[in-house]
Amino acid sequence: MSRKLKILFFSLPISCLFLFYAFYRSILPAGQTLSFDVPKGSGVLKIEKIINQSLEANGHAHLWPYLFYLDFYLAGQMQGIKAGYYELNGPLNLSALRSELISGKSAQSKPLTIIEGWTKWHIADLLEFYQIVDRKAFLDEIQWEESRGNLIEGKLFPDTYRFPLHAKPKEIIDIFLKQFKKQWQNLIDQYPDRIDLKNQNEQNRIIKIASLVERESSLTSERKTIARVFWNRLEKGMKLQTDPSCVYHELYYQHAPKADHCHRLNPKYSTYVIEGLPPTAIANPGIASIEATLFPDMSDEAKNYLFFVAKRDGTKAHFFSADYQTHKQAVENYLMKDQQKHLIQEQGGGQQTGTGHGVEVWKGKKK
Repeated sequence: MSRKLKILFFSLPISCLFLFYAFYRSILPAGQTLSFDVPKGSGVLKIEKIINQSLEANGHAHLWPYLFYLDFYLAGQMQGIKAGYYELNGPLNLSALRSELISGKSAQSKPLTIIEGWTKWHIADLLEFYQIVDRKAFLDEIQWEESRGNLIEGKLFPDTYRFPLHAKPKEIIDIFLKQFKKQWQNLIDQYPDRIDLKNQNEQNRIIKIASLVERESSLTSERKTIARVFWNRLEKGMKLQTDPSCVYHELYYQHAPKADHCHRLNPKYSTYVIEGLPPTAIANPGIASIEATLFPDMSDEAKNYLFFVAKRDGTKAHFFSADYQTHKQAVENYLMKDQQKHLIQEQGGGQQTGTGHGVEVWKGKKK
């Protein structure tokens, strides 16, 4: 056997063992997390650089030069890497890392913020725009769940999320519900004396009222007082007559309420038509509105309030009153336009005209 063959004979198995070790050694220890963002259209070498930056930033050894590239090349998977944000847990080797990037199962979206007071339609618009989930499929899943008695609207908790890029509608909804349950459990832990927090029917009732508070309020200082008005009217058997309920409709959810909306569009939800609360929440409230509903203004003055109207003086504040005549005068003082006056009813008035203050409407522009 020639000298070259001998060298090849002995070096080949050593090289194979080396490559086997290199490809399957752990690049991330157990209990550690590797986070990185893969931009759309990134090549293997660019991704290797991104991953090395993340490894080094967290005190881990970087990948051996070109080994990442070689792994993809030998596997015949140079194409098909899924873009997105990844958070991968150790232990992790090179082969497992490649599998994650090719499958894209762990890929998440850029951070997306759900605004307090958005409806399911606002959220569906945003999710489809960023290609997280099909809009119709998302809304159909919500409708299916609510047809079975599970309240979903009101529990799509406003927060900032990274959503899986290849998830089913139910999986996306479950992410919202998980965050809602976490926040609700925090309330239970924080207020152990509130037995009603543990009752499902009471939870749904609180969320419905909180959604009205969210849509009507824009000042944190007024949330508790607005909540008190709703509680007072419910206790007296009065219709709530809150304008945002008039445009809770798949075609009008971004519209300002008008008089005919409150009697024609969706009478099942319009609080000018129905007694008590609507069938579901009319929006998804944040924690501030939920807490305001749980602990409304208890001042002697607020206990008598039955009406409020937006001042429309640039302060975003409201004028509150305990009787209809005072409220009617306030409407004349603050709402000067004729087309706004017709929302006032002789048997009790609309609290304000226009959509709920403080609700930012997303209009399909990337942020």
